[in-house]
Order: sequence, then C-alpha cells, then structure tokens
Amino acid sequence: MKDYILPQKLVPGQELASIGDRSRSVFLIQCRDGWVDKGMDLMLPHKNMQSDNGPECSLKNDSHGSTNKSRKPCHLMFEQNPLRIIRSLGSFMEDEDGQQLLDCVSGVCQVGHCHPMVLEAAQRASALAHISTDSNAHVISSVDIIVKDNYHYIPRLLATLPKNLNVGLVLHSGSEANDLALQLSKEFTGNHDVIVFESSFHGCLGTVSAISPKTYNNDFNPRDWVTIIPVPDLFRGQFRSSDPEALEKYFEQTKEIIQTKLNENRKICSLQFACLITEPIFTFHSLTIPEKSYMQRVVSYIRSLGALIIMDEVQTGLGRLGQNLWGFQNYEIVPDILVAGKPLGNGYPLAVLATSTEISRSLKDCHKYSRSQENGEHLFQFVPSPMQSAIGCAVLDVVCQENLVANADEVGLFIRNSVCGLMTSHTTIGDVRGSGLLVGIELVQDMKTLKPAPKLAESVLYRLRQEGITVAVEGINNNVLILIPPLNFSKQEAGRFLQVFDQIVTELEKQMICQVSWGNELQRIGLKLDESDQSFLKWRSKDEQSGNLSGDSGQGSSISSYMRGMSCISFYGPGSPKDSDSDSGSSGLTAYNDLD
Repeated sequence: MKDYILPQKLVPGQELASIGDRSRSVFLIQCRDGWVDKGMDLMLPHKNMQSDNGPECSLKNDSHGSTNKSRKPCHLMFEQNPLRIIRSLGSFMEDEDGQQLLDCVSGVCQVGHCHPMVLEAAQRASALAHISTDSNAHVISSVDIIVKDNYHYIPRLLATLPKNLNVGLVLHSGSEANDLALQLSKEFTGNHDVIVFESSFHGCLGTVSAISPKTYNNDFNPRDWVTIIPVPDLFRGQFRSSDPEALEKYFEQTKEIIQTKLNENRKICSLQFACLITEPIFTFHSLTIPEKSYMQRVVSYIRSLGALIIMDEVQTGLGRLGQNLWGFQNYEIVPDILVAGKPLGNGYPLAVLATSTEISRSLKDCHKYSRSQENGEHLFQFVPSPMQSAIGCAVLDVVCQENLVANADEVGLFIRNSVCGLMTSHTTIGDVRGSGLLVGIELVQDMKTLKPAPKLAESVLYRLRQEGITVAVEGINNNVLILIPPLNFSKQEAGRFLQVFDQIVTELEKQMICQVSWGNELQRIGLKLDESDQSFLKWRSKDEQSGNLSGDSGQGSSISSYMRGMSCISFYGPGSPKDSDSDSGSSGLTAYNDLD
C-alpha cells in the first residue's frame, strides 16, 4: 500500500469562516451518543482572537497575551487527555497543538466538516431579521424569499420516502423525535407497551432512555412496559452461524418473550403492544447486521399484534448504509414512523419524524404539514426554522450532487475487503462487518476462542490517535472499533487508516507474543504476573507480594536485573504516552495484557 500524504495544513481563512459573523469562530463537535454531549466543553473564542489571515482560535493566550483559563476548547472522545479541537474541514480536524486528525468517527457530519455549500446556506439563513414563535403568525420575517424557501425542505425530504410517510414533523434532536414517535404510537394504537432490541440506544430523554437498554446499569430492571428481545447475533450470540437453525431459534425465542409478556398483561389489563422501535442494523450491539429475511419476519409478526414499527435512522439514515438513501429500504421494510436526526443538518440541531396522515392525527394538538396541499393544512408548530430548512436542503443537495450514497458503498466495501485481507496475517482481527460507511472491526484475543480483547481495542484507539486518526470503541464487550466517517470519505483517506491500523496491530501482536514468552519464563523462576488498575502489568516476585522481600537484597536484585533485559515489552495506552517512563517499579517495564 502506498504511503499516504496528508493534505495541506488547515489554514484558518475564508473556507473555515464561521456561520454568521466572520470575526468569530464557533466550532461545534457533535458526538454519536447523547451521553457524550453531556460532558462536552464548548469553546466560543473571543472576537479579538484572530490574525490577519482570518479567525485564529488561539487556546493558549487571550488578546492581552495572558493565559485565559475560562475559555476551553471542545473535548472529544478520549477519557485520558481528550482532544481539543479548534477547527475542522472535510474529513480532517485540527487540535490546539496543530496536529491534524483524520476523522473516522464524525457520525453527524454527514457531508464533512465545514462543507462550503452548507456554510453558504446557513449564512443566507442567518440574515433573517426576525423569527416568530407565534403559530398564528403568517409574516415570520421581512426576508420573504427565505421564508418561502423555509417550506421547501419537508416536501423535498418526504419525496425520498415511501408514499405512506407523507407527513413530516421537524424537531431538534433524535431524542425528541423518538419521544414524539412513542407518543404517536401509544395514542394511535391505544396501547402502552414498547418492544426494543437488547443493547439498543434511542436517546437520553426520560422516556427514550427508559427504552434504551444500553444505558441500563447492572442492577437496573427495565420498566414493566418495556419488553427486550434478543439481537440475532450470529458471531457472538447464544446461537451462532455454525448452527443452521440459529435464526429460527432467535425468532422462536423472540416470540416466546413477547407471548409471555402478553399473557402477563392480560392478567392485569387489556393493553397490548404499541410499537417496536429499532434501527435497521444494531449499531450499539457491536454493529450486528441482521439478515434481511429475519428482520422482515420479526416486523411482520409484531405488526400482526397490532403494533406499529418505528425505524430509528438517526445514525443510519441519509445514505450512511449505502445502497439506498434510507437503511430500512435495504431490508424492503416500510415503517409506520421514521425518525432521523442531526446528520440531516450535518450536525446542526435538526431532526424529522415522518409518518402517515392517519397516525399524525392521533395527536390532537399536532398540526400537520403534508406533502399534499389539497387539504390546505399547514404546520407552524413543527415547521423547520429558516436555518434548519436552509441547512437541511443544502445537505440533501450535497448528498445528491456529489453522489455520496454510491461513495459510501464503494469506500465502505473497500475498507471491509481490505480488513478481510488483513485477517489472513493477524490473529486478533476476529471479524469485520458493516454497511456503507458504518464499519465495525471486532478485536479478539485469538481466532480459536474468539475471546473479546477490549484492552487491545483501547490500545489501538489511543495508538491511532497518536498517529492522527480518530475512531471509536464500542460494542457489548467494548472490543469493536467503529468507523463512521463523513460520506465523502475518500479511498485515499481510507487507505491512510488501513495502513496505520495494520502497523499498530502488527506491533501489538508482537508484544502479546513477547508477553506470553516472558510470562512463561517468569513463572519458571517463581515470579507472578499482577494486573494494575490502569491495565498495566507489574511484575513482582512471590516474596515481594507477601512482604518477605525488601530493598535490593538477594532475590530482589536478581529480579530487577532480570527484568531490565525485558525492554521488548511496552504498552502505549491511556495515560501512557509513547516513549514515557513506566511507573511500574524499578524495572521500567509496562506490558500490554488482554490475556487472562
């Protein structure tokens, strides 16, 4: 593979100008999970923090040259020494130290950071003089042409959907939209219970967090109105691909769980299920890709119970999975309610709930804005703001004009095929799966046992960061590297990731072999391996552990001398920068360990 050449250094200037006043720079980093947003620090640089070349977000000094501790950059993803991002463009970000980072986990930046078409549309919308919240106000702004454009977004979006989804309601986040979807399903069906898949996440608001098993603590019991069904995980689940009856067993298990809950409900009241809410693929369950036939069968069964199907496409919609603009289309399933989130606005707060006219009427205070204008109904309560409409239309334009769905297919397939090729030379890459530009790479301790390797995954995460690449680690065992880059992610950029990933995994696998070899030798001479809280290993003799050995006497000197020759073992992880000295005693030794 050819060496990858980084693009020119990001220079703050016209292409990185912020929305609105160009004398200020506002950089918003959105994360895929709602829980990450809660811990984010948002930097709003002062208008005096600029150079002659344009806005320059100096994080070290204020306009008087002194350190300004009150202004903090965005903290991104890493528990130890989080990134501090000051600017971004395309698939790249830049931190306060000037390091460029290839963003493989942007998630919501569907068309790349600071896309010029999106910026231009937002700047046009920001020219509005006044926006009214009065639902009876027909004169919303003095800029009539932009106000008229405001009503174009929903019909354009609905035109990409099946005909039954002819009503669009605009909100600000996927959590809000999912919460409204639950209300709609309960009002329409007259039922209350909700079905979800295990490990799913549908938002961080009160109601939707209750239907998000990913957020449950170990001692948390689901609400009595929430029924959790198994994910058909053929790689690591109860029934696996080696069993030809695996999918049938998962389906029967699902039916048994649902039927048990129905029997319990009949003893108390007559309420049944209101809905199933699901993603097309199970992103939080180690990015498990269900079989099309299985999803169709489950959907058909749940509909036979009178429940609605809510498709949560906050992460998977607008071309993310390739093949089609929407993930449910890949499964030839038509939902009753569709929810899409921030990727619609390239990170700007924009979410849409699409459903049928009949279902939307179940909320008595819900005004409708339909693709059809024959009934004269207009939505003011859920109409997009001028900014939402402008950005939403611009994102749709970019996706279509730049053929990003096809690019997601091509580059995503390139990544998955390339990782499959790497599996022949690596023992710790257990599986690669995904669709379009949503890719998961599962790391294991060895291919025979497929035992998860979460510490290896964390090591790879931090080593990639050191090399200027950001990814995420998720999954039920925290051992799956997740790639969810912008849809205009190129093969060249994918090649950069693959090259560095291969090098890092090769190095860490050598360290694992070295660790096992030295571990056997140490056990032979009476030393014991002990794991510390920071996932490091401290090597101590049995006498040292029992307190019978002190100072440099006898055996201690022998141990220290012996361990000084073990410099081949090293570990670069959280809190352990490359080439730093170890804190693990006189030996100066740290070691990677995922082997129990």
